[in-house]
Amino acid sequence: MSCYAGGCHCGNVRYQYETAVLPEQWSVRRCTCTFCLRLAARYTSAADAQLALTVLYASMVQRYEFGTKTAEFLRCARCGVMIAALSGNDSARIAVLNVNTLDDIESLALQTAPADFDGEVLDDRLARRQANWIQGVTIDYVNA
Repeated sequence: MSCYAGGCHCGNVRYQYETAVLPEQWSVRRCTCTFCLRLAARYTSAADAQLALTVLYASMVQRYEFGTKTAEFLRCARCGVMIAALSGNDSARIAVLNVNTLDDIESLALQTAPADFDGEVLDDRLARRQANWIQGVTIDYVNA
């Protein structure tokens, strides 16, 4: 397993992403919905990966839902950077990571492909996420 660090611009949200998949083999997706296009976000995930988020100030984190309301987009309210999309609850949280928030993104040769989820049936969407999103997700709030 290799560990990659990242976070928002101001440092309020930091993370460690641990995966056995090499960066050149990551599935990096550019969602074509209007929200993700406006963010220019690119996502990756691996079901056997781990994502440990550390939030310095919980009051400076915003969560945004839209559409089916089955995922929350985690964004730092101070600097505006969107780190990840989360689904599930505290005991069974899954996520996709915005690779643009990796500390050494310039050094990684990531290939990006468009992903269109319009028209996906809700049950299929949830099953796809359960099979492909990061399964080991924790959030540590330093100052709740």
